[in-house]
Amino acid sequence: MRLHRKYRTLCFIILTQVLLVGVTFSPLLLHPNHYLFQINGDGAKNYFTYLAYLKQPFEQGLLKFEQFNYPFGEYLLYTDNTPIFALAVKLFSYYILDVTDHSLLLFHLFLLSGILLSSVLVYLILKRLIHNNLLIFFFSLVLPWIHPQIFRLEIGHYNLSFAFVLLITILFLLRSYQKFYSGKNIIQELYWFIPILIICSFLHLYYLPVALVFVGFFCTAWLIQAFRQQTNYKLLLQWSATALLVPLIIVYSLIRFLDGYYALRESGAGGYDAETTKLFLNALFTPYFIAEIGSFLRLKNLLLYEFGIESNAYIGSFVIGAGVLLLLARLIYKPVKTTKNQNSTQIKHFFLLFAFAALCCLCIAPGDKFHFAEKDNGINNYFNVFRYLKHVSVSFTQFRQLGRFGWFFFWFINFWIIYLYDQFLANNTRKGLAQLARYSFIGLALLDMLYIQIYYRKNLYLLTLPTTTTQDQPFLKANWKLTHFQAILPLPYYHIGCENENYYFTVDNPFFLETVQLSLRTQLPLMASNMSRSATTQVKAFYETITSGNVNPAILQKLNQKPILVAIDTSYYNGKQNIYTKTTYKNAKILFNAGRTFVQKHRLQHVGRYQNLELYSWQIKP
Repeated sequence: MRLHRKYRTLCFIILTQVLLVGVTFSPLLLHPNHYLFQINGDGAKNYFTYLAYLKQPFEQGLLKFEQFNYPFGEYLLYTDNTPIFALAVKLFSYYILDVTDHSLLLFHLFLLSGILLSSVLVYLILKRLIHNNLLIFFFSLVLPWIHPQIFRLEIGHYNLSFAFVLLITILFLLRSYQKFYSGKNIIQELYWFIPILIICSFLHLYYLPVALVFVGFFCTAWLIQAFRQQTNYKLLLQWSATALLVPLIIVYSLIRFLDGYYALRESGAGGYDAETTKLFLNALFTPYFIAEIGSFLRLKNLLLYEFGIESNAYIGSFVIGAGVLLLLARLIYKPVKTTKNQNSTQIKHFFLLFAFAALCCLCIAPGDKFHFAEKDNGINNYFNVFRYLKHVSVSFTQFRQLGRFGWFFFWFINFWIIYLYDQFLANNTRKGLAQLARYSFIGLALLDMLYIQIYYRKNLYLLTLPTTTTQDQPFLKANWKLTHFQAILPLPYYHIGCENENYYFTVDNPFFLETVQLSLRTQLPLMASNMSRSATTQVKAFYETITSGNVNPAILQKLNQKPILVAIDTSYYNGKQNIYTKTTYKNAKILFNAGRTFVQKHRLQHVGRYQNLELYSWQIKP
């Protein structure tokens, strides 16, 4: 049976995108245990929390992650290991087929599938907005490569790379809007959108507020429009309340139910409105890359070096180029004539609401002040709703990564310019070179995509993450076995993720890599941590244990009789490394210096060496 034409086009888009993804990321797919997106910072941490969770004995439970923050552990929601995917792989491996040996390949396939799903959604959206099949095909391939979230893969925020969550939200509103004014049932749209948004919230919790804030702004404008038109606005009010409140209540209730440490966590968060959390407005017009003179293949990533990851917001070369073209055409020639029908009027009205919601979200992204450059003083931003909400409840400061609310603006401005460009092409039908010149502007988007593909192709990381083993390792001295120990205590000690900045203890990346590799090799949990929203009382307990020399009772009651394997990198104490001597926080300096004399103070026995780590046995006495 032959496929319908629209399905043939969609299948061709998917196959072409599979080819592009395969060529760009072939090292990841062909050698998944050797090539990684990122081995520094959050990237290394998020690989570790994913792998260690899958290797964690099933008997320890599904909702707790025990390989960090030992002996307290942490709940799965706060590990940044793409919780719902990690949980699905673990359940599949236990009940159906053990695929943990292929866990990195599965993880990479899942991350890259986001590009494919985005292509499908862009196609479905554009089919409702424009008529030019060439533009639909082209931008269905290109836009999933050039959106602001694409560099989350490189920075290591893997589960924040899923632009399809935003596209699902846009498609939901577009379908609902068109059905509403066509007299069709819009309640049915809630049946698929709400479950999907709830699931996506457990890919990363930020998707919920980002999506719901956008939906809230859109529905506010829509209700005003419907009220003015006297068009069944009461039904729309109920529909909007359902779309906003049901996913919010369900996700919040699940978090409260599943998080056993909820009562211990800080209500607010430090770092709200910090420079690293918000958008600098000139980033909207700053290309991600610049090709060095004389070499197309040598690229410098401008954005990550000059602005930071939360300012990934470039609207794209096509939007700028085609926008200038359309503006000049409007000024020089008569206004473009568009077909007067109900569908075109609906689309124009939809874009008005889309613009309102996207601009309101964009106003959140710069924080409490508009900044156009990193060093300017800024202008007060009274359009940021979180400026007021944080005074209602300090809990709203938990959403401190304000730059992420600007993601929707990329999709609005691109879909709008594509729509206008489609109208421009439809009303300028001359053939030959003139037609070629008009279409040439899409080459700007193609160039953006090629730059990103080349950059990723040349900037994957080569590192072999060890597989977990229960066998004795040669780095231990004779008569010592891994089974003798219950956990690893790394020194200098680190604990990242506490909302109280006085108990936020950073780590040098090479040292972090050594400790997580040691944990994966030995299957021993780490008494350090690198996650999010850690309970301050637990971090204080670790701090007191290391600095005072006496094990905090909260820790002691959870330990067993086995000794602790202390792993210390002495290069940080003998002057070869100086990253920790530059620490500015008082508590961090005290903690670092406590590690200097920890071995001598407790008279620890040397039991081996792993890479740059000297290993000691610490038998804790009750």
